[in-house]
Amino acid sequence: MEATDTLGDGRASTPPPHSAQGLFAPPYRTLSVGMIALISMLAFEAIAVAAGMPAVAEALDGLSLYALAFGGALATSMVGMVFAGGSADRHGPIRSLVIGLALFGGGLLMAGFAPSMAWLVAGRIAQGLGSGMLGVAIYVAMG
Repeated sequence: MEATDTLGDGRASTPPPHSAQGLFAPPYRTLSVGMIALISMLAFEAIAVAAGMPAVAEALDGLSLYALAFGGALATSMVGMVFAGGSADRHGPIRSLVIGLALFGGGLLMAGFAPSMAWLVAGRIAQGLGSGMLGVAIYVAMG
């Protein structure tokens, strides 16, 4: 794209590549609402887990696995980001989005109905993989 003197003072600028309709203009509305919903879901899950984990760990008699329930999800989210990045480069964001939602939702169900702390940790690991994949899918969809 060629730079033009649109500022009128000798400085060159380039026009924005997209029209300035806004994020909620008809062509972007569904994508914008979906991304806001996903980001809100991930943020709410993180806050809810931080608030409820001490009571849950005590109820499941799993204080020894308490750190793994947090750290495992964080570590596997980074692994999910790596997998989703490669997949998004090859196939676009939809595959990472669908797999990420399945892992995140499955992990939520697994952790929510966990009969023991080991099951809770396994659910949190699935949640971490899914949240990492969802984060990448959101960034790719925006780009």
